[in-house]
Amino acid sequence: MILPGNTGSTINIANPYSNVVTGIDTEFLALANKVNVGDLFIIVDSGNPLRGISKIVSNVISNTSLEVFGDFVYPGQGKLKTTNDSLTLQISSNTNTVSDFIQVGDSVKFNVTNFQLAGTVNISGSVITGNTTAPNVTYFVGNVVVGSEVTVNGEVRLVTTVTNNDHLIVNSNFTNAGTNKYINANSVLVKTVSAISGNNLTANSKVFANATNLVYIVVPDYASTNYDYKVITLTDE
Repeated sequence: MILPGNTGSTINIANPYSNVVTGIDTEFLALANKVNVGDLFIIVDSGNPLRGISKIVSNVISNTSLEVFGDFVYPGQGKLKTTNDSLTLQISSNTNTVSDFIQVGDSVKFNVTNFQLAGTVNISGSVITGNTTAPNVTYFVGNVVVGSEVTVNGEVRLVTTVTNNDHLIVNSNFTNAGTNKYINANSVLVKTVSAISGNNLTANSKVFANATNLVYIVVPDYASTNYDYKVITLTDE
């Protein structure tokens, strides 16, 4: 059997990193259209067909709430390229049109390793202070996150706080203070897509790294719009 029985019902997912589906006018527990653990739940995106995701139902909480196995992020097609001091993210070697599997409002998540951040820094204790004078201005926000590994003056530390574009706190004191030092980082970056043109994505903030052949995942925005869905019953209940 293929559901829903109520053709006017839709679903919404507030957090794609979670496994929770919220129904709007759904009847997940209705006897005639009951969704069971083990059924196949499919998000239908008619405008961007490859954004549709299939998940196995793990728990039916109520008529308007259920859980699935796993989250709702998915691998991106092809590879990602970043350009220093640019909002543009370029996708290559993809099989399908980019706008079929990414839409404006989605985010892309990728890892950049050992890249030199823009600007120079001073270090003292556990504090990294960025330069605020051109041409050595730092842009930490969006390029360093809590948990990023940074290297300054040959010492490696983990970022515990990103205060703003010119202030970081790390997990332990630097052995020696330093001024006008370069800073390298290993960071997992998440950029929200504000526009799509061909294979180019426009991000919500600049990336300060030249990196190619990056594997990335898509974090879909399933919260801004309600989506159609299907459930294929794989159980005998």
